[in-house]
Order: sequence, then C-alpha cells, then structure tokens
Amino acid sequence: MLLTASLLAAAASFHVEHTPPACFLADEVPRVVACLAPRSARATVRVLFRADDGPFYAAALRSDVPCYAGVLPRPSASAVRVSYAFEATAGGVVARSPDFSVPVAGDAGSCGGRPAPIARGARAAYEAPPGAPGRAPGFEGRPPATASAPADPPAPRAAAPAPARPRPAATPARPAPPPATEARAGGHAVRNLAIVAGAGAAAAGTALALRNGAAEPDGPPATTLGTGLPAGGIAGRYEGTETVNYPGGCTGTDDIVLTLDAGGGAVSGVLSFTVRPCACCAAGRGANPISGSASGTNLQFTTAAGFAYAGAFAGNRLSGQLTGPGGIAGTWSVDKR
Repeated sequence: MLLTASLLAAAASFHVEHTPPACFLADEVPRVVACLAPRSARATVRVLFRADDGPFYAAALRSDVPCYAGVLPRPSASAVRVSYAFEATAGGVVARSPDFSVPVAGDAGSCGGRPAPIARGARAAYEAPPGAPGRAPGFEGRPPATASAPADPPAPRAAAPAPARPRPAATPARPAPPPATEARAGGHAVRNLAIVAGAGAAAAGTALALRNGAAEPDGPPATTLGTGLPAGGIAGRYEGTETVNYPGGCTGTDDIVLTLDAGGGAVSGVLSFTVRPCACCAAGRGANPISGSASGTNLQFTTAAGFAYAGAFAGNRLSGQLTGPGGIAGTWSVDKR
C-alpha cells in the first residue's frame, strides 16, 4: 500500500511547465520549450498545435537539458492565432499542459510583448491526424507546392524552382550563423539566450526558449571600474560568467548573457547561459524571461525555473549571489557591453 501511495503521489506531481510568448511571428519558425516537474523526470514529449480552427498536428520535442525543446512550422500571415498544448508520457503516465492560444503578429512591433524565439534555419517535422492534409493549414505560407514539390509533378513551375533554387539556397544560408553563435561564441552575439539551469541527471533548473539571432562582431569590453549605476542607465546587455555549486560538492561554470529593461523600479529581460564542460554538467543553453526590481545600486530578479539572483552595480559591473532549487548556490558577475 505504501508503494502504491508513493507511485500515485509521484504521478500526481508529474506535470508540464511552460510560459507562452506574447505572439508568434508570421513566416518565422517558432521555438517552443516545455519543462517537466519534477526536473529529474524523463519522458517522451510532444506538442499538439493548430492554426485557428484547423485540426491538431503533433511535433516531437527533444531533450534540451534540463527541459525539452522543438519547433513549429512557420505560421502564415493569414493565420489569426496558434493553439497548442504539450503532452509528456513517462512510465504509462501522461501529463498534459493547459491549452495555450497565442496570436500571430506580422512583426515584433505589433506583438504586444515578447514574441516566441525564432529558430533560424530550422525546419519543422510533424505528423498529421488521420484524414487531414499533410501540411498543417495556416502554416508555411499559402503555396502548397513549396512543401510537396518533390512529389508533385503536376505543378512543374512550383516544383522545379523549389528544390533546385529557393529551398537549397535558403536552408544553408540560415543554419550557417547559429553553429558559430551557439556552440563556439560563449558570448559572441549571444542572442541564443537561456536561463541558468542546473545540469546532470538530477538537474534542478529548467531550459528555456532558445532564440537564434544574426551573428554580430562584439566590440571591446566595456569599462568595469566605477561606483554607482552605469553611466548609460541599467537597461542594456551584460556578459559574464557564473559559478554554480551543486549539492555533492561539484562546481560548474556557465557563460551568461543578461539583457535588462528597466522602468519605475521594475526590471525585466532575458537571462542566458552556455554550460561549460564539467564532471557533473550536461551541455545546455536556452532562454527565459526574468522579472525583478532595482533599488539604488541593488538589483534582484527571479526566473521561471525558481532561480533567484541578487546583485549590486559598481559602475558597469553587476555581480552578486544566486540560489536555485535543490540547494544550488553560487556567484555571478557580468559587465555591461
């Protein structure tokens, strides 16, 4: 009976966590991330999605330690909104997230908030429900020949250019920047933002939406000496590192990027990480919004993963302490660029 009660309790606590964006951008491939609770859970995860009142299609998510990530096809400009939900299956137990309904915006300026991160160069793979078209209505633009050109000889004008020119030209051109940015940059044009989450089999953090941006050359490091707030104000981009002390004595180091917006004592933005190799670390990177407050030279904020950061400004340098779930603690330091 005790074992049964324990299993029932574990099943009841198993659930999916996700923070929806303010919008999906039309004609851009959105990246979505779902985290499991407890964080140590391992499952098969997929996202069910549709545009407007169309049928639900399904796309698999892959492990993106410590969460799961995947991409949706490009919403068409004609779509009004995208509805979706996540399903995670582990040991015969299925956990389903709430249903999310997110509007489609023509550009970031009309989004009304932070848009879903863009997976540049990625192509969505998904399954159609029985009896539904192979391509999800409301996605990938209007010309159906673009997706089915190789198998659609009756449309020679659409089929011939698609495989021979536009598709091969566009596909290599987009993936080229992300590998340099994601895998090697460590701070170079890091628009691949992520929250600092734990790593390893018992990682306590949560991975977040990875956004790929165009690679840009970094300028010289900003001056870090000084007192008080940065001369240009709190808002801006910061780069640095953090030291994360995991329970059991293992220590990891992450390269981090922090983008801050500030107004009326409140701060918001995105915290990112790239995990450096260590004995207890699993490779990970991603992105997550932060929220907090600033008072004088002191600043504090939290992430959706349950991490809390407290720090103080000394000119362009911002540094302090961090704490996380499961007894994780550490220090962090970033310089405004």
